[in-house]
Formats: sequence, C-alpha cells, structure tokens
Amino acid sequence: MAVVKKAASKKPTPTPTRKSGPVVALPNGSTVGLRDIGKVKPTPKPKPKVTASAIPTKSDSQYFKDQKKFIESRKKNK
Repeated sequence: MAVVKKAASKKPTPTPTRKSGPVVALPNGSTVGLRDIGKVKPTPKPKPKVTASAIPTKSDSQYFKDQKKFIESRKKNK
C-alpha cells in the first residue's frame, strides 16, 4: 500500500508597500506625497464653526461708556 503525501501549501508572504516618496506639507496644514501632488487632492483640515452666540457683543452706549472709562484711567496713570 502506497502512502500519498499532500503537497505543503505556500505560506502567504507580505507584499512590499508602495511608497510615494518624500512627504510635502501644504500651506493649509495637510500633507501629501511628492509623487501624488497633481493626482490626489489633499483632505482639508476641518474649520471650527463660529456661531453668532459665541461672539460677545455690546450695545453702542455700553461700548462708549467703557471707552470713556479706559481713556480716563489712562489719563490718571500719566
């Protein structure tokens, strides 16, 4: 009786990763590979949203009162 051996299966080997070369930083803060500059648009960094309630506002009369107080305090310090 003959014994039949199974052929050993090949082990998967990692494929080398493709590198795009040097990385370039763009003025908006994102980075892109040197070879990819014309091909791929870099992802923009998100800008924080500014709401109207986040900005403190003063009425005109309160602004002028504060301005007068500041000018008087500057005169006293001279």
